[in-house]
Amino acid sequence: MPESKGWNEANKIPVFEYRPEYAEYQIESDNMYFTYPKSSVDDFGWENAENIYPGGAVWMNKGDEDYYIPFKEVAQYEEKGYEAVDVCRLHKQREAQIANLERFIRYYPNGEFTQEAKEKLIQLTVADVFDRQHGSLPKAQNVGGSYGTRSTIKIKNDTQYGLSIYYSGPELRQLYIGAGGSSTVDLPNGEYRIAVKADGGNVSDYAGLDVYQGGQYSYSLYIKGQYHWNSPSSSVRYNSSTG
Repeated sequence: MPESKGWNEANKIPVFEYRPEYAEYQIESDNMYFTYPKSSVDDFGWENAENIYPGGAVWMNKGDEDYYIPFKEVAQYEEKGYEAVDVCRLHKQREAQIANLERFIRYYPNGEFTQEAKEKLIQLTVADVFDRQHGSLPKAQNVGGSYGTRSTIKIKNDTQYGLSIYYSGPELRQLYIGAGGSSTVDLPNGEYRIAVKADGGNVSDYAGLDVYQGGQYSYSLYIKGQYHWNSPSSSVRYNSSTG
């Protein structure tokens, strides 16, 4: 496939073909897809679910059939043998866009549109992490004075996982730091949305806002235990270091 055609495919907003009568449950691509266990509505019932999850729907399954059903119609579909799997707010367009961009970059690592694809991928990944359940990153502290129009950030990965770190702000940047490694990134001053993703599938993503005002910053990222979605007592730590 020519690169230009591949880029057109990767850059477009994915379209999900839901049942036409429920097209109103398709949300803009800037939003994200959330699921909540069916048990999350047991206390108040499907008839009140719209008040708790406005604009949502229910993912229902029967054999090979999967549908997004309005809350008010869940009961009649249950009578037909469909099982309510998840309560769904929004859908997977952004997730699909990310996958398409990653695929394009693999196919065309040095292409005409590769840099644009990488920048868009950073923006979408940061937005994705912010919109999902995530841990919070604290504000950084400047450890080398405030001067100049750029900031130098030294990052030490004290975890047992490789970490992908994404910066979205005046400049878009992504870096990968292997377990126990360190790296330095130089960025124009300004406010950045930062996302951290670990290689370990059982480790939470982390996100936060930082404002760089020139000079030097230093971070140490480490994990205390392992973070499981159902074990909030363990967590990833993201600390500012003064040395």
